[in-house]
Amino acid sequence: MTTERRERPSTWGKITDAEMERIAQRFASWRPDVPWWRDCTRDAFEHYALGIGNANPLFQDEEYAANTRWGGLVAHPLFLDSFGRRAGQGGGGFPGVHATHASLFWTFYKPVTLGLRIQMKSCMWEHYLAPSRFAGRMLDVVRRHAWVDEDDGTMIANNWGLVKRWERDAARGRRDTASPHRDWRRHVYTDEELQDLWEAYDAIEVRGAEPRYYEDVEVGDKVGPYITMPYVGREIISYYMGTGAPFMMSNTNMYNYFKRHPGANVPDPETQTPDVPERTHYDQQFARFAGFPDMFDVLQPRSGYGTTMVTNWMGDDAFLRELSMLGRRPVAYGDVCWIHGEVTEKFQRGDENLVKIVMVYDSQKWRASWGHALVSLPSRERGPVVLPEPGIDPETEPYDKENPTPEYAKEILYQPEPDLPDAAFIKDEVGVR
Repeated sequence: MTTERRERPSTWGKITDAEMERIAQRFASWRPDVPWWRDCTRDAFEHYALGIGNANPLFQDEEYAANTRWGGLVAHPLFLDSFGRRAGQGGGGFPGVHATHASLFWTFYKPVTLGLRIQMKSCMWEHYLAPSRFAGRMLDVVRRHAWVDEDDGTMIANNWGLVKRWERDAARGRRDTASPHRDWRRHVYTDEELQDLWEAYDAIEVRGAEPRYYEDVEVGDKVGPYITMPYVGREIISYYMGTGAPFMMSNTNMYNYFKRHPGANVPDPETQTPDVPERTHYDQQFARFAGFPDMFDVLQPRSGYGTTMVTNWMGDDAFLRELSMLGRRPVAYGDVCWIHGEVTEKFQRGDENLVKIVMVYDSQKWRASWGHALVSLPSRERGPVVLPEPGIDPETEPYDKENPTPEYAKEILYQPEPDLPDAAFIKDEVGVR
């Protein structure tokens, strides 16, 4: 039996001035996030590592981790993402308006260890209209997130995030004319290209127990590469198994969520079967209906792959202090992401011996992302890594209505593309490089 295609009436949400004013009343109103994990257990650490494709034994092998300076398992730094499913509690506003993460900026204060009790909380901070060739009216939303040790109240990490909101109808109408990826098509691999990929995966190194000392690092040193598998729906489903996801519910729970948030129900355009907007990441038809060329990845796991490259490089004795990433273009079906970086600064601040790494994320079509990492390394002269003083809980900070987001955060959320060479060794003719 064939089903005649029906265009769904244009009932998807709009970015209106009234809704912007309504949501602005919620700025700086912190609330706890709905967690995927409630406890820091071996299973939770391992499931996150498996979901993000991380093979570092520090994050999943208890016997190995017991012999490191941490004395036991620690979590991959971005494991913290799994302590909040973000949309599970609602409150984002603009029902029926699409959202995608655009950039992020993490600061870390201590590692996540077994038994740690964590509360994640978040809030919207500000929003403003942004120009777009892709979707017409687009809204930039700045959000803040914080992870607090429930036992002593100290900060574990905090995060600035930028989310893009746009009207799906407008994006779909411009997909084939104004979209920067209107000429996109799926890559067809040759046997030789696949063999090159397998050899590149075999060459990925995990430094592990061998310390990387501050004195041994020089500005200009290369970091990586780390190379992902070609993107397919399995990649994001594996990631969701480790972190949870805003709309990954079924049956009664899904129905009850749709009742509370009807704008989250984005039915299949042909059959009207109820479904969620998250399927842009594993459903080609819906991704195109929403204005994208194909199913595409998510910023959180992409940043996790970059974090994996850095933790592979820095070794067990180091500590990741900062991480940022700006998402410029999608990594879509069949695309590989080549992540590589370069040490651009080294300096000492108090007891910390710090190196800054600038990173880029290249697919065979275009530069998809860039960002930085700040790593605290052990020193031959000054000894092991000293963890920083606990950060200030951002919920206690005053809210400046005239200039809510400080300049240092804006500079990182909108950081310019670094001047690093393209790392991709497979190239497509289609795409903007």
